[in-house]
Amino acid sequence: MKNTVIFDMDGTLLDSGANIVDSINYARVRKGLEPLAADDVIERVNTLTYASTRAFFGENSTDADHAAFEEYYNRSCLQNLRLYDGILPLLQALRDRGAKLAVATNATSVFAEKMLSFLGVRSFFGAILGADLVVHAKPDPDMLFAALELLGSKADDAVFVGDSGKDITAANSAGIMSVFVKWGYGVENRFATATIEHPDQLLGVI
Repeated sequence: MKNTVIFDMDGTLLDSGANIVDSINYARVRKGLEPLAADDVIERVNTLTYASTRAFFGENSTDADHAAFEEYYNRSCLQNLRLYDGILPLLQALRDRGAKLAVATNATSVFAEKMLSFLGVRSFFGAILGADLVVHAKPDPDMLFAALELLGSKADDAVFVGDSGKDITAANSAGIMSVFVKWGYGVENRFATATIEHPDQLLGVI
């Protein structure tokens, strides 16, 4: 069994899609743009070509657009937030086996800490890496290398679990086993080492 398990957060550990959509559309309307359909927002978040705020606010996007999103998301990110079914028992089982656990998310670390603490699972993780703590966010592998260093782990002893092509690309680039989860926001990725349909299947593939 791999002794280090790194998880993506949104769409993998927890369901926060509605809050992300609402926050993006709040900032779009504030800028004078039409709101986007929920599926369109989630697709843009998960695409490999996602380029900062330009994906949602166009080529004339500004820091103010991102600030508006973050301000609204900070107020709303705990609304309707939930762990996916089976995640808590999985985390408990991994901890009981002595696995080192971490989170690598393209959300900022402040939001990650806030959301995981609210759901009562922050204590499971020895490291929380957000996009604000590395030079390059996923699909770049920087975040995974940082997580391995913080946990004192090696790539060949680790697995990265996520729901998007950015997650799988980051894991493969880092030389880490990649596991795609089908319950999240992304579409199945053929480049993943393994694919699972429910959290309890992870123990059987790592």
